[in-house]
Amino acid sequence: MVSYLIGEFETILGMNDKGRRRKPKPYIKHYLNNHGQVPIWVLMNYLSLGQTVKFFNFQESEIRRSIASTFTDLYRHEHSIPRNIRPKTLSRAFDHIKDMRNICVHDERLYCARVSPRNDTTFANVLDDLSLVLPASKSEEMRLQVLTELASLSNDLETISIIHILKKMGFESIDSLIQAA
Repeated sequence: MVSYLIGEFETILGMNDKGRRRKPKPYIKHYLNNHGQVPIWVLMNYLSLGQTVKFFNFQESEIRRSIASTFTDLYRHEHSIPRNIRPKTLSRAFDHIKDMRNICVHDERLYCARVSPRNDTTFANVLDDLSLVLPASKSEEMRLQVLTELASLSNDLETISIIHILKKMGFESIDSLIQAA
């Protein structure tokens, strides 16, 4: 797996000699030509979400702990209730977010989607995962947008109840979504 990711990085940098040579982006080329290397913060702009999740998971445990600690500090700063975010929690959240994003990109049904190896992670769970890594204002904005869409949808439903949809999404009730916002 690590060799696969290294190959992806080499492709991004235009250094892959396995037939997948790609012309690097101008900002990547600038760093290669002027500095002989590309800082990770520049490379991260070019990685897919899946590559970024793999990159996090391939880090040594101390680096993953440091990243999780940074997210713990950011969460404490943004939310009224502190939360200790562990590397495993962060890795799972990243994986869930990636999987739900892929469902959206492939135009699949999101409201009843389940992700994780056990297919037990709902849309509601992923909103909680997003709250670990987003500023509180963005997380609340997203929940309010979901509420707005559900309110609009409930007016158009004829054969199924909004409560049924909410339960499929992982919410016990509309109140559970409102209280989390």
